[in-house]
Amino acid sequence: MLNETNQNLKKELQSLIFDLEEKLKEQQKIEGSLRSEVETLKVEVAEKSTLQSQLEEIEGKLAQAESRLNEEVSAESS
Repeated sequence: MLNETNQNLKKELQSLIFDLEEKLKEQQKIEGSLRSEVETLKVEVAEKSTLQSQLEEIEGKLAQAESRLNEEVSAESS
């Protein structure tokens, strides 16, 4: 009787261990996917930051060009 109880408990524990190992593997896959996604997002943020800087530079050059154009137009109409 005691041996049977021990065998049953052992089977239950083995089953629990198996289930926990499967859940751990699943969590590790999810974690790997999330890390990959974070890396992808970091790259996108860096690219967007670079594009933002370039846009600001272009806007500055455009403002300078508009100012020069306005000065030239004012000078010609004077």
